[in-house]
Amino acid sequence: MKNTPEDAKVLLDTLACARHVATGLSVIKDRCDDGNTNLRNEDVSNLGFYVDTLHRIEGVGRNKVQHICPGGSNVVRGYDKVASANRKKEEEDTRSSAPYFMRKLREFRDACKKGLGKKKSQMLPPPLPPTNKATRSSERQQKMVSPEKTTEDLLMKYNGHPRYPDKRWSRTTLCKALKELDEINNKRKDNNERVLISPRKFMENVAEAGKSEYKDRSGIYRMYTKWLQNEEGNVPEGRGRPSVIDLDELEETVKKKMQDRTSDSSRFKVEHMEEVFKEKKMKEAEQNGLESERVNCTVAGKTLKAAMMAVAMNGAESGLGMSTKKMATKTEKRFQAEHSVMGAYAYATTVLSTHFVEGPRPYSLRKYQPMNLSDDAKQTVEWVREAFGADEIHPVDPNLVLSTDDTTLFVFEGATNDGCVDKWEWKIYDKTEPASSVHSDFQVGDDVQMAGGLRVRLTFTFTASGLAAPPYVAVSGLTEEELSPVLCEHGILAEKIPGLCKGGNDLFNEGFGWLVFLRADRKNNKKDQEEAALSIANKKFIHYNDEVLLPFIRSIREKLGWKKGQQIPDYLKACSWFDGDIGQLQTMITEAREALDEAEKIIRNKHSAASTGRQQPADLSPVFRLIKTFQLNSTAKDDVACGLSQTIDEYFSTLLRSGGLNLDGNPRKKKALIDFLLCLPEMMERSMLKKHIKRGFVEAGMIDEETGHVPTFEKLMGTCIRWGSADKDVGIQRSAKNHCRDKFQELVKIQMENGQISYTDMATHGIPGDIDSKCQELDYVRPSGADAEHRQPAKTINAKWQKKLREDKRKRKLTEKHVKAAADHDVINIILQRNREVEEELLGMRNEIGSLADVTVSDLLQLKKPHSERLKAFIHARKFNGREFKQSQLTGADGKLNLMRYKNQSAESIEADCNEDAPCLFWYAWKLRSDEIVLSARDVPTLDIPMVLPQFTVTSARPTNKKRPSEYLSDPIWLGALSSAVKGAEMIPVSEELRRKADYLCSSLDGRLSLHMASNRVHGTKQNHWTLRLFTRENLPAMAAAICIFGHIVDDDITTYGMEDCLLRMPMSQSEGFCLIDGNEYVGSLQGCYLYFDWTKFRWIRSGKTSGDGTKACFRGRGDTHKKNAKSIDEMKAHNFYQLYPAKGVQTIGVRKGYFDDLSMYCGMAFDPSESDGVSNLCSGGEIGSLFVWSKEVMRELNEKGGELQKVQLDAIAYLWELCYDLLLAESHNVSVSPGFESLGLRVNRSKKRKACD
Repeated sequence: MKNTPEDAKVLLDTLACARHVATGLSVIKDRCDDGNTNLRNEDVSNLGFYVDTLHRIEGVGRNKVQHICPGGSNVVRGYDKVASANRKKEEEDTRSSAPYFMRKLREFRDACKKGLGKKKSQMLPPPLPPTNKATRSSERQQKMVSPEKTTEDLLMKYNGHPRYPDKRWSRTTLCKALKELDEINNKRKDNNERVLISPRKFMENVAEAGKSEYKDRSGIYRMYTKWLQNEEGNVPEGRGRPSVIDLDELEETVKKKMQDRTSDSSRFKVEHMEEVFKEKKMKEAEQNGLESERVNCTVAGKTLKAAMMAVAMNGAESGLGMSTKKMATKTEKRFQAEHSVMGAYAYATTVLSTHFVEGPRPYSLRKYQPMNLSDDAKQTVEWVREAFGADEIHPVDPNLVLSTDDTTLFVFEGATNDGCVDKWEWKIYDKTEPASSVHSDFQVGDDVQMAGGLRVRLTFTFTASGLAAPPYVAVSGLTEEELSPVLCEHGILAEKIPGLCKGGNDLFNEGFGWLVFLRADRKNNKKDQEEAALSIANKKFIHYNDEVLLPFIRSIREKLGWKKGQQIPDYLKACSWFDGDIGQLQTMITEAREALDEAEKIIRNKHSAASTGRQQPADLSPVFRLIKTFQLNSTAKDDVACGLSQTIDEYFSTLLRSGGLNLDGNPRKKKALIDFLLCLPEMMERSMLKKHIKRGFVEAGMIDEETGHVPTFEKLMGTCIRWGSADKDVGIQRSAKNHCRDKFQELVKIQMENGQISYTDMATHGIPGDIDSKCQELDYVRPSGADAEHRQPAKTINAKWQKKLREDKRKRKLTEKHVKAAADHDVINIILQRNREVEEELLGMRNEIGSLADVTVSDLLQLKKPHSERLKAFIHARKFNGREFKQSQLTGADGKLNLMRYKNQSAESIEADCNEDAPCLFWYAWKLRSDEIVLSARDVPTLDIPMVLPQFTVTSARPTNKKRPSEYLSDPIWLGALSSAVKGAEMIPVSEELRRKADYLCSSLDGRLSLHMASNRVHGTKQNHWTLRLFTRENLPAMAAAICIFGHIVDDDITTYGMEDCLLRMPMSQSEGFCLIDGNEYVGSLQGCYLYFDWTKFRWIRSGKTSGDGTKACFRGRGDTHKKNAKSIDEMKAHNFYQLYPAKGVQTIGVRKGYFDDLSMYCGMAFDPSESDGVSNLCSGGEIGSLFVWSKEVMRELNEKGGELQKVQLDAIAYLWELCYDLLLAESHNVSVSPGFESLGLRVNRSKKRKACD
C-alpha cells in the first residue's frame, strides 16, 4: 500500500521530537558537568551516549522519508522551512519561560493522547475477492475483512496466550479453546483446506507462554482428554489422594495462628505447617476412636511446601504473602532492646558526650570539613557545643573510635546435613499486620550452642576510619588432654603467628595475628567457685586488652604524631566500645585497670548487650557475614604456596606442643583448624575492606556519611526500629520525637555528669517506654549504677561517677561481710566456750574418766541444766564447722530431735534403743563424745578494702622474658646471682607460701604502679615515660621475688591489705628483715635503695636512692647530706621531706609530722660498685646470670644518655629499687613527692642538678 505525504509528516514530527529530547538531555549533561549534582560519574557518560543516539535516530529517519513517498527530498525541505517559520513566529508572539523544545514536546504528547499519528488512511480498501459462499446481507459483507486477515487473526488466538480479559489460562477456558480449535480444523478439512494449527502445536504454545499451570503439552493433553470423557462438564482435578486438610480450612488455621502469635516467630514457617497437619491428623484419629498419641503423623516435605505455596496463593487477596528472607533468631529481650527508644537515647547521649573534644581542630583532623556536613550533622554538632558550653569543639579522630567484637565459627571436617525441610527458607507472613512494615523477620528462641565440632572465636577491633587490629583467633573448650594443666597451668596458651593477618599469605607481608587456645577448666565444688578469681573469659579479655588493643591504640597515636614518653593530648583520646559482656566488665572495673585507662586516656563505653545487632559497628558491617560466607567455600587442601603453610606446620608440630597443646587425639579437629587458619588471611583480605568496616560505623550513627567524622543524633536514634517505623501502632509520633529532641540538653548533661542516663531519668523527662514483641507497653525499668551493669543500656564504664558508685558498692559489700564475720566470730566463740564447759564438767565427774571416750550416757544425764543448749554446743563443735546448728541433718524418721525419745528414758535405753532413725540429743552427744572438734574459731574481722587484682600467666610457645615471681624463686641460678649481687639484705628460705605471696605482690605492684603513673607525682607529660611503662613494669616480677626472698614483706596474708596500705614489715630485729645503716661501716659504704623509719609513730615514711661517683654517693654520704639539709630553711622550702621532718632545735616552716632525729635509716637493697661480678649480674641482659630485664628499647634509651653504660644501668637499678619500695609504703604516711627516675627523664625542672642523685 502506497504511503502519502500526510504519513510522511507524521513520521517527521515524531523524529523531530527525538531531536527535542536530545536537546533536553544535553542541558542535563551540561548541568552535571560542574559536579554539584548527586548523579554518579557513569550517569553523565550515559547521558552523552543517549544524546548521540537520539541525534542519529533523527538523521536516519529524515533520510528514510525521501524513500517512502514521492518527492521525499522536497517534502523534507518544505517541512524544515515551515518549522523554522513557525518557531520564529511563536518566539515573537509568546513570552513563556519554557524553552521551545519543551513546548513542542508537550504539544506532541497532547496530540498523541488525542490520536496524532493514528489516523486511518483515507484511501478505500481494495475490493473483496469473489467468493462462492452466499452472504447473509450486503451490510454484513462490507464489514468483513479479507480471508488472509481472517486466517491471521485466528492464528493469533492460538499463539499460547490467554484471551482477553483473562491473564492466565484456567482449565475450563483452555479446554474450550481446544474444543473450538478442533471444530475449526474439522470444518477446514471438510472444505479441503489446510488445518489452521494442530492441537499439538497449540498445546506447546500454551506451555511455552507460561500462562497456565502446565509446564509441558502432555499435562494439557491428559487434562483435555479427561474433560472430553466427562462429557465436557466437569473440569478434572489433579491426580493423587485427597488432601488431609481443605485449602480454605488450612488458610484460616494459618491466619489464626499468626494473629494469636502462638508460634515462636514473626513468620509462619514450614515447621509450623507441619504442626498444623499433625494436629489435624490427631484430631481425626480421636474422632475415629483411635489412639491419637500413637498415630503416624509424619508429613512429607513436598506436601508441606505445596501447602505453603497453596496458602500463600489462595490467601493473596486476604493479605497473606510468601517471603524467602532469612530470619534471625532473637530472644524476647533482644526484640525489646532493639525496639527500645530509651535504649537508643542512652546510646545516643553516650556517643555524643564522649566522641567530641573541646578546643580548636588539630592538624590531624585537617581533612575534616564542617561545611560539608549534612543538616542533621550540623545540628548535632551545635547541640553538643551547647552542652559542652564551649566556643569550639571537634570530633574524636575516627582512627581512635574503636569497636571490639567477636564472632564464633564452627569448623568441621566434611559436609553438613542437607535436609529437605530444614533448608527450605520460605515462610508466610501477614501483609495486613499493623507492624509488618517495620518488623524485621525474627524468631524468638533460646541461646543455644552447636554441640561438638571445634569452636573458633574471632575477635576484631575496627576503627571508624576503616582500620583493623591484628586478628585474635581463640580456640575454646579444650580438655585437659588437649591442653595440659602441667605445661599450661592457667589454661591459656597464646602465640603470635607471622602471616596470620589480612593478606598474610603474601611472603612480603610482615603482619601477624594471635592464635590462642583456651582450656575449659571445671570448678569442682563451691569452695573452688568462691576462690577462683578469674574465668577463662576474663583471662582472654585481659590478654586481648594488654597484647592487642592497647598496642593497637598506641601505634595509631604514633602515626598521628604522638611520641612515646609524651603526655597524651586530649585530641588523641580514644573511645573504645565493647558489647558489655560480663567477662569483659569484670576485668575492667578493678582499680588498676581504671587507673591504666585514665593514664592512657581511653574512654570505655559499653553497648546494651541485647542491642549490639543494631548499635555495634562490628555487627552492622558486612565483615562477619562475609567471613562466614567465604568460610563455607574456602579450603587450602590443594594449596601448594609456601609461606604461611610452613609456619603453621612448624607451630603445630613443635612450638605449640611445647606449650602443652595436643590435638592428636582428634585429627579431624586439628586438620579442620589448620585448614581454617590457612584460609583466614584470604578471607579477611576479601571481607575486611575499608568501605565495609566504615559502613558499620555509619549505620551505627558514630560517623556521618558525608565526612566520616561526626556522629548524628537522628542516625543514632535510628538504631531503634521504632524511631524509623511508619506504622501507627509501632512508630513514634512526630510530637514524641520532637519532645525527645527538646529534652536532649537536659539529659545529655546528666550523661556527662554520671556517665549514663537511667531509665528513671528518661521516664521523668517523658521519653517513650519499651514494648514487647506483641507491641504491648512494658512496665519495666532497667538497672543503673553499679548494679547488674551487663543488663544496662549504653554507658561510659570509666566515668568518675560510675567509678565512685562501684567503690561505694565495694565498701557496702565489705561492710556487710564484716558484720556477718563479726557475728559469726561471736556466735562461734560462745559455742566453743559452752563446749569447753561441758568437757571440763564431764572430765571432772569421776576419777575413772581419763578422756571423753570414758564418758557414759549416765554421765551425760548428770550434766547441769540447761541440757538442750549445752548438748547442742557439744554436738555442734564436733559436727558442723559454722555458726548454724543444722538440726535437719540430725532428725530421725519422725522429724524430731529432743533430749530423749520419751520422758524419763533411762541411760540403758538411750544407749540400746536410739539410733540415727530414732535419735535424741543425749545419744548424739554420747556417740560423738570422742570425735575431733571440727568447729574452728574465727579471727577478729577487720574492716578493710581488699585488692581485687587477679594474677595469671599466659603460656607462650616460645621463650619469653615475662616470668612470674614464683618462677624466679624456683630458679637456683637466679637466686645465686641475686645473693651475690645484692648486699645489705639476708635471704630467707623459699617455701610454697612465699612463692604465692610473691605472685600476689607482683599484681599489687602492678596496680600501684598504674596509680602512681596517673597521680600528681608524675607530670602529665611524663606519664608514659619509658622508665615507668617499660623498664619498671617489665621488672616487677623480679622485684616482687627479690623483696619477698629478703623478708621485707609483712608476715600476714597480703590479700587482706588494701591498695593504700603499707606492705613492708616493721624493722623489729637486726637478724630479720631490714639492715640498719647507722653505725654499720660496711653497709654505709654501699649504694642503692634506703628507707627512713619513724620510731615515734612506728611507720615507714620514705624511700630513696643513691648512686654515682664520689664519697657522697654512698649511704653514709647521703645520710649526712639529709642530716645537714634538715637544718636548712632553704632546703625546707625546696623539699617537702625536710619541711615535714626538720632537725630538732632549728626554725621550721609549715606543719611538721616529726623530727629528723627520730628517724632511722635502713637498707632496702644495695650493691657494691667495686665488685665486678655482682655489678655484672645486675647489668647483664640475656645471659644466664641476668637478674633483671633489659629490653632493646630500654637499652637504646640508656645508650642515648651518653657516658659509661654500666654506670647508667646502675642508676636505673637504684631508681627501680627506690620506686618499688616507695609503692609499698602507706599512701597517707609517704612524705615523698618525687616521681622517681629523675635523672633519667622524669624530672621536669632541670635547673638543679646534683652529682649524687636523690
